[in-house]
Amino acid sequence: MLYPILTDKAGHNNQTIQQKGKNVVISTFPIVDKAKAHKLLVDALNTKNNKVKSEVLEIIASFIQEFQAEYTSEKDAKLIAKLADNPDKAVRESALKVLSELYKILDEGIWRIIGDVSTKV
Repeated sequence: MLYPILTDKAGHNNQTIQQKGKNVVISTFPIVDKAKAHKLLVDALNTKNNKVKSEVLEIIASFIQEFQAEYTSEKDAKLIAKLADNPDKAVRESALKVLSELYKILDEGIWRIIGDVSTKV
């Protein structure tokens, strides 16, 4: 699957390449296995590049908007909640965007899933 390559391009410095990489990933959602795509996106968060993390979190937010939270596991939600405490502002904001999408779907149940978070988050 091309997701690891495309998610890497989503963090590219060139805005055109960045946007096209992001658009290609988002446009493949209807035709790929949703569970596998979500797993690959979450796996892409293990990169050290904060720009890639931020863009992948934006893609995950789009994924959740389109397909709800049925593919998001408790472990994934906890990882995203941990990224909401990242020192990088873009990563924090993107992680909070994903958490807000999850909150729209799960309402107060999100707190049971993500557990204790710092007061800053």
